[in-house]
Amino acid sequence: MIRQTTISITVVDTVAADGTETQAGTSAAPLNGHLEAIYVNHGTGAGTTDLTITCGSPAIPILTKADSTTDAWFYPRAALALNTDGSALSFYDKIPLDGYVTATLAQANAGQTCAVTIFWDDLR
Repeated sequence: MIRQTTISITVVDTVAADGTETQAGTSAAPLNGHLEAIYVNHGTGAGTTDLTITCGSPAIPILTKADSTTDAWFYPRAALALNTDGSALSFYDKIPLDGYVTATLAQANAGQTCAVTIFWDDLR
């Protein structure tokens, strides 16, 4: 069954210089299943803003988007690798989720907002 959860981030002023703030938000509950899609809804902010989304511990990288404040849909997938030597294949598969998802804004402005909505299949 496809589920969704939204991580809301509001950047708190700690550095007192625009384009230098960092703020993270974490899902309210752990997500377990496969990632289907991500919708990022940026508020106004610095064009230097970087968004990084990870899951679990150790952190599985899901998405990194540099210098963007444009609302957008993403469909991240993981590159598959050979089990014999780890070399990359040209095939991709859904990213497994097993833990809390964290979204981090870097190089942002104080007061900047962002809502990251994660769509995942809970495999039921």
